[in-house]
Amino acid sequence: KEMRRQLCRLSRVYSKKHKSFYCKTDSFRTEIGIYQRPIIQQVNYYSNQTNNQQYRKNSSSISDVKVIPHAHCNTCSITPTNPNNTEEEVVSDPLSITSLDTDNPSLPQSFYKRELPNNLISFSSPEGKKIFKSSLEQGYLEGYFSLAEQLNTQQEPAFCALACLAMCLNALQIDPKRVWKGPWRWFAEDMLECCQPISTIKKRGLTFAEFICLAQCQGAEVEAFHPQHSSLEVFRNSIKEICSGASIKQKHLVVSYSRKSLGQTGGGHYSCIGGYNEERDVALILDTARFKYSPHWVPVEMLWEAMGPHDPTTNQSRGYFILSSMSLVKEGSRKSGEESKEQD
Repeated sequence: KEMRRQLCRLSRVYSKKHKSFYCKTDSFRTEIGIYQRPIIQQVNYYSNQTNNQQYRKNSSSISDVKVIPHAHCNTCSITPTNPNNTEEEVVSDPLSITSLDTDNPSLPQSFYKRELPNNLISFSSPEGKKIFKSSLEQGYLEGYFSLAEQLNTQQEPAFCALACLAMCLNALQIDPKRVWKGPWRWFAEDMLECCQPISTIKKRGLTFAEFICLAQCQGAEVEAFHPQHSSLEVFRNSIKEICSGASIKQKHLVVSYSRKSLGQTGGGHYSCIGGYNEERDVALILDTARFKYSPHWVPVEMLWEAMGPHDPTTNQSRGYFILSSMSLVKEGSRKSGEESKEQD
């Protein structure tokens, strides 16, 4: 009885249906019996044939303790621990598993991030920080800060184009003219579906032409370039101009490329260019799939070659986009006209 009172006081949850005690922790709860510092050992609660209830501590080791992730309260839908330790036990929320567990066959296959190839430089690495400092001194990070204010992780694996577009639209301070949540007007990924339904984009992403259509529908001015209609030098000069803020109007550059050409896993991808370093000739990729790859520096020539492989959906090459605000264009031209009149 004393043990039962202690366990109930610790867990505050007692389930007669599953005949087991549960203990709640910060991020998960486990079937418990005896609490030893941060370690929880499993105890089975059972009834014998004479209806005398008693407790029996399982002889399993601490490593055999069954953990049910993502169960925080009494209303969480969880699967009770299998007392026979068979493989029939399943996890209630497969999306909550964040690492590939080969020792537990009941867990679905899942991953926690990917390592960058050796030819790419992590943004947060010591070398990446040196490049950032050098780029800042060179003046090629003018567009970084407005994009960094809007940098987010894409909501779906195929939403890279939507995440990049929402970033650029908000960085360019374009008014969506419709409500996001509450009284606020703001661009979000699930609002960008005028050219294709969200359900379709969720399955296959966006093509080159659909990205142009979607950006123009939101009030952005778009200049699009396929590799065969441009050159490496033109591409590099565009990066320099946009990252240095040399243009009269604010612009941002989005690249559509093949991950495999960079030595990464996956297929086609969209990313915003946040900066450039002239000494190293590398561009800063602000990857919105941060669950997979963090922002990183990539050689410009390699990025150019990554736009060459054809998109299997359209059988056409990829490319890059230069986005600007139509309203800013008008304001800029109006201001320049007023200045010319004053000079006259």
